[in-house]
Parts: sequence; C-alpha cells; structure tokens
Amino acid sequence: MLSACHNDCPSNHYTIMLSPEIVPCEGWMGLMEKCMQIKKLNSTNPSEPQEAKWDFLYISIEGFKREKGYRYQLYVKDTDLSKHPVVTDRFGQYWTLVKIIHKEKIDQNLAYKN
Repeated sequence: MLSACHNDCPSNHYTIMLSPEIVPCEGWMGLMEKCMQIKKLNSTNPSEPQEAKWDFLYISIEGFKREKGYRYQLYVKDTDLSKHPVVTDRFGQYWTLVKIIHKEKIDQNLAYKN
C-alpha cells in the first residue's frame, strides 16, 4: 500500500485503515450506535498499524462515502473544534478526507480475520 506522507505528516493528519464493516458500539451516554472501525497506521511504515486492535470511530469523515465490503486506507485531517471559535453542532472534533490511498474489496466471510 502507498502512504500519503512518510515522516513529514502534519501532527493533525493521519493515515488510517478503515474496516469493511460497521459494528455496534456504545456511544454518548451509553446509547448503542453503529460505528466504523479504524486503525491508525505508522507514518514510517504505513503497512503496519500502530496498534493491533480496531478502535471505534464515533464520528463521520467529511467528504468520504463508505462503500460496504471494502477496506480503505485513508489520509485524513483531524480538526479539534475546541481550538477554533466556530459555531457548530458537532461535538469536539471532526475528520476530513484528504485522499483515498487504497481501496480493497474484502470477502465478508474473512472480514474480521484481517
């Protein structure tokens, strides 16, 4: 897989792997929601995740439309709204798609083995 940047990524930009599935997760105030799952990838070796386990992504990615059954490698910008004087109905932060690095069709029977 290709990387959006190597050692020179801005601190608020990440290369992530996005799971092909949306899964149940516990959201704000214990309410059950549906979440995407992500792994942040190493900036020095983008084929390796920083952690082995999937993390829940409770927010959407602005400018990204997920297609069911595909695993993605994305380059995203993380915006912390608490540092900006912006009136918004979003809570705390949001991610914006910078670019899709890789898109791979995944056999749904193997989705959670990868």
